[in-house]
Order: sequence, then C-alpha cells, then structure tokens
Amino acid sequence: WGKQITGRDTTVGSILALFHTHGERFSPRNLATAAHRVAKIGRRRVATKDSRMRDLAAACLRQVNKFNSLGLANTVWAF
Repeated sequence: WGKQITGRDTTVGSILALFHTHGERFSPRNLATAAHRVAKIGRRRVATKDSRMRDLAAACLRQVNKFNSLGLANTVWAF
C-alpha cells in the first residue's frame, strides 16, 4: 500500500479510504506513513473532523511498539 499512500495524486480521502478498507492489514510502516501523509496533505485539520483519522490513531497506538524511530517521529508529528 506504500505507493497508494505516497502517490503524487493521493488525497486525504483516498488515504483514509484505503485505511478504512485495508487498515487491519497495514504494517507499522504503512500506518506511520498514512498518518504523516494525511497530516501533511490536510495540514492537520483533518484530525478532528474525520472519524477514520481517529481510527488510524487508534491503530497506530495498538502497534506503536513495532514502529521504528522514523515511523514514531512521523506519527507523533502527524497528531
């Protein structure tokens, strides 16, 4: 899912839809990348407006112990 998350034409909606559909199978890296991209594209204002972003945050918390240092830093920045 990495290319779908980071593609040039990716939107906040497309990332959150991908997560909503396949998020239970996202790796820690996919979760961190999705959170970072949504925050970067949406300029963080999505975090309080979309329940899928709250679901993404919860998924990140469940796997936080598996994040590498970059993934952790990107996720912290995103939220």
